[in-house]
Amino acid sequence: MTGVVREDSLFFFSPLNHSKALYMVKTVRKFLPISQNANNYMKANFINCTPHALVLNDGTVIPASGQVARVAASFTQFDENGVCKQVFGDVQGIPAPQEGTLYIVSALVLAASDRTDLVAPATGHPDCKRENGMIKSVPGFVCK
Repeated sequence: MTGVVREDSLFFFSPLNHSKALYMVKTVRKFLPISQNANNYMKANFINCTPHALVLNDGTVIPASGQVARVAASFTQFDENGVCKQVFGDVQGIPAPQEGTLYIVSALVLAASDRTDLVAPATGHPDCKRENGMIKSVPGFVCK
């Protein structure tokens, strides 16, 4: 079988300095048959399940669909230092899988889900464009 090997990494970034990764969650190597290689991924229908429009480096704008994917969260009581624990639960708000469709979600939703049809903006990629510390556009997406 012919195909390509693709390696993807998921990083978490400091909210104060978006250019420095706090830690890498994991790196995944996948063998993609020719029918699923990177060229065919770009032919997919993208549905943006984030609350804002996404801009790709080539100028493509992917508008928000109005359906926002979220991860349920609960919190413990604050301790004497004002610190509590956040516990993540189920992913909510993602439409049912459709062949040929990739759903754009946040990195947190991507990390919390086992679905293979989810992607997140590649905000940690070196080609991500920033202005005054804010992300202006991304070169593409990351997957699990």
